[in-house]
Amino acid sequence: MEEKKPLPGKKKRLFTVILVVCNVLAIGIPLIIELSGGDSAADIRSLNINMLYLIPAMGCFVVALLAEWVRYMFLMHASCGRYLPRLSLHTCIIGRYYDAVTPSGSGGQPFQIYYLTKDNAPREAVGTLPIAAFVLNQAAFTIIAIIVLISGASIGRAGVMASAFLGSFMYIAIPAAIVLFTFLPGVLSKFISGLLKLLGKLKIMKHPEETAKNWTHTLEVYRTSFMQLRKEPAKVLTALFFSIIYYCAILCIPYTVLKAFGANVSLIPLFASTTLIYAAVAIVPTPGNSGAAEGLFYSLFKSVSSGYVFWAMLIWRFFCYYMFIVAGLILFAIRSMRASKTKYVPLKENSKKIKKNLISCKMWIKN
Repeated sequence: MEEKKPLPGKKKRLFTVILVVCNVLAIGIPLIIELSGGDSAADIRSLNINMLYLIPAMGCFVVALLAEWVRYMFLMHASCGRYLPRLSLHTCIIGRYYDAVTPSGSGGQPFQIYYLTKDNAPREAVGTLPIAAFVLNQAAFTIIAIIVLISGASIGRAGVMASAFLGSFMYIAIPAAIVLFTFLPGVLSKFISGLLKLLGKLKIMKHPEETAKNWTHTLEVYRTSFMQLRKEPAKVLTALFFSIIYYCAILCIPYTVLKAFGANVSLIPLFASTTLIYAAVAIVPTPGNSGAAEGLFYSLFKSVSSGYVFWAMLIWRFFCYYMFIVAGLILFAIRSMRASKTKYVPLKENSKKIKKNLISCKMWIKN
């Protein structure tokens, strides 16, 4: 009897349902709290919004997107010797889109590799670009978070601060592991194998040997990518600089939004608080950290402005989260229209090509 295969769109539909539920809860719970409190925040028409402050908010988003684009162009040049502006723009938007719609941002790099291969990108870029962008993204936020934590910034809640420290550790752990694996591959491999075997003996993890093999292989791919980028330190540092610019622009948006509602807030303390929010919600495995980000923003800034914090939260997430989804949807619509005008390539043929490039990209980086 022939085995019944799962529907190809089943996972996609599941992700869509999760995304919708997370966002409905993220928006609905604060709104219910506002309505139950009898607050006028439920009616945006009653609020006095200074729309001029929303122009800098939009400007921050544009600066963030441009910084991301330039960052990818420098990494593209470091990996294959060409800037390729259009491909770099597509890759950065695709990465941010799938970071937003997949749990813990886990879909960004795999889908970037998929579309780079589909667009016939240089194989060196296919293997190096998504991984390098991910590492620099982690490193940039880590630098900002460490500066904020060293400065003594606090949001006054022990649980949230503990989550912020844990989130900052998660951001720094992957770049640190890659650097360590680059110089001491044997040491880290033995450490991972030993740790997973221990978890297996404690019945915490199933199939520790297979998991250790997969983790070691992933780190090896990261290591070879990192080794490739070591040949272009100036371009990598420039890309890191633009990664920091990206985060600085994103982290300034809550200030402009709250000022639009007339809140008496200062840029530096609010920048620090927003950084800690991002660090604290990093451990939440929902698409775009939906739910946790909105809830934490709402609870922290309700004391600043109880009459409009819900709408401020909604506008903040629009600029920092939904705009990347909108940009991704626009890009896919453009790509779809262009694809309809080109010759059809069978899915099976494309799948073989993508699989071949994914397997061989590691060898190309080494060479």
